[in-house]
Amino acid sequence: MIDRVGELDSLRFHWGAAYEISYRLGQYRAARRDDGSVVRADSADELLAAIREDYAMRPVPRDAGEPTGPQTASAARAGRARQAPAGHDDPHL
Repeated sequence: MIDRVGELDSLRFHWGAAYEISYRLGQYRAARRDDGSVVRADSADELLAAIREDYAMRPVPRDAGEPTGPQTASAARAGRARQAPAGHDDPHL
């Protein structure tokens, strides 16, 4: 018997910051968190290979919204505050 829950948990643990991992209608699916493009596979192992290939060609930014250059702590906080959606306290949303 296939342990889909365990397979999905493992994929999500390792790749969940970059991809939204799911299983629907007999297929494993990984949607990029930056642009929503999707890779699909018939097994968890095939999906892992597809994710690795996709990521190698075009890495998914895992810290979108975080400062990328040297900044002071107050400048970093101010930059994140500007990027937070209206009404949200968490700048990572």
